[in-house]
Amino acid sequence: MTTASSSAAVDRTGFPQQIGAPTGRRLRNLGLALALGFAASTQVQAHRIDEYLHAAFVAIRPAGVELQLSLTPGQAVAEAVLVEMDSDRDGRVSELEQRAYAESILKHLRIDIDDAAALPRLESVRFPEVSAVRDGVGVVELKAAVPCAPFAEGAHRFRIQNRHTNHSTIHLANALQPETAEIEIVRQTRDFTQSELVIEFTAHPLHPATPKVKRPWLPIAVIIGLGAALAATLSRRSKPARN
Repeated sequence: MTTASSSAAVDRTGFPQQIGAPTGRRLRNLGLALALGFAASTQVQAHRIDEYLHAAFVAIRPAGVELQLSLTPGQAVAEAVLVEMDSDRDGRVSELEQRAYAESILKHLRIDIDDAAALPRLESVRFPEVSAVRDGVGVVELKAAVPCAPFAEGAHRFRIQNRHTNHSTIHLANALQPETAEIEIVRQTRDFTQSELVIEFTAHPLHPATPKVKRPWLPIAVIIGLGAALAATLSRRSKPARN
């Protein structure tokens, strides 16, 4: 399978940013990053009418991962997608239907953190007007949390695979610029469809957790000590006084 590697991430505006590069190097690579972003955008627009765009953005934080999905049905596939969204066919997508559809999208995702399977938990969903979906400009926005333990010092690996293929789905995937120096994106690797993204990163906890050392022997030692002291006191009291 063809793969592509990059150390670029995007900020919350969607523009690429170089991770872990000196300022001068960032400036030199800015033109190339923008050119690649423009090329990707052009390709999406060329296929948008008859395809369903899934754009995934991954925010890695010291104590967990947040996933953002933007789903845009093209005009030619909008009615088929609306059939799945509007399950009771009443011409509107209720809050219950919105959440049900969002959950169905998350079920197509396979996520691994350090080679251990993880399940995304839906946190919020925002749907456009039905008319906007029909016009091919409506964007469904999902936000999900991927629960995990705080990342320990060292190298880690996050992998997401989107197996949604209905309505000629096309994919985009990228890491967001970390909001703290505790996380450093080292490399991103995608397959040629961008349905799979692997993010290699390093964690630098500012306050690493120190495990508490349990000392079950301490109460026992205290009891033994008190017992010995009591025995000594009783022994002194039981000795006859010398005349």
